[in-house]
Amino acid sequence: VQPHAYISMSQIMSGSRPAKIAASNTRLFSNSHDTDMLPSVNSCPHVGNHLLCPLCMPATVRATSASTILIAAIDHRGAYRAPFDNWQAALDAPPERLRADLSLLPEVAEAGLTRAGKDISQGGIAGTALMLAECSGVGIDIVPAEIPLPRGVGLTRWMTTFPSFGFLLAAAPENAPALCARFQNAGITAAAIGRVRDGSALRLTDGAQAHTVWDHAADRYLGLGRKEAVDA
Repeated sequence: VQPHAYISMSQIMSGSRPAKIAASNTRLFSNSHDTDMLPSVNSCPHVGNHLLCPLCMPATVRATSASTILIAAIDHRGAYRAPFDNWQAALDAPPERLRADLSLLPEVAEAGLTRAGKDISQGGIAGTALMLAECSGVGIDIVPAEIPLPRGVGLTRWMTTFPSFGFLLAAAPENAPALCARFQNAGITAAAIGRVRDGSALRLTDGAQAHTVWDHAADRYLGLGRKEAVDA
């Protein structure tokens, strides 16, 4: 996305399809390790995040289903379990807080604030977004510069991290601020990190350029999309 930054596709989704992904060896962003973060080159002067702003959103996007926003809600109140890329934010948390955090998911669903979602698994943010895209029959663009990072953690590692509490949620633009606020009020970091769009590719973008990570129409990832469900 930016000349000084890249990550191998094998790093991004290690643990999901490691052999196949490693063979591609496609570069994406930031090769520095624990202190890298892309600048938010697309910050919006109107609402802070250009992903939520109808004034900053291209007209071609406003007119399509791509107006659905991708939210990442992840509990940053934790640490890595060395030497793994598992972010543990549960073992030292009070039981009542954990129960309250878990109750947020049915609450936002019942309030109509989210259209779809998935827990962030071993595929990390990118791999999980690909699973969500394939099962929904859509494409997803992720803006790495908009992904909040825990203190001292680099973007490269965070993209491959399996958090103890982490979800990707799809929301209408008008519901995205309220959805983020539900999690933020509970001490969970939540932000718009991308947008759902027509198509079948997961892409990383800085707004000016886009790099395809995986096209699930050309190469199935889970094989659990709408067509497979109908055929079953």
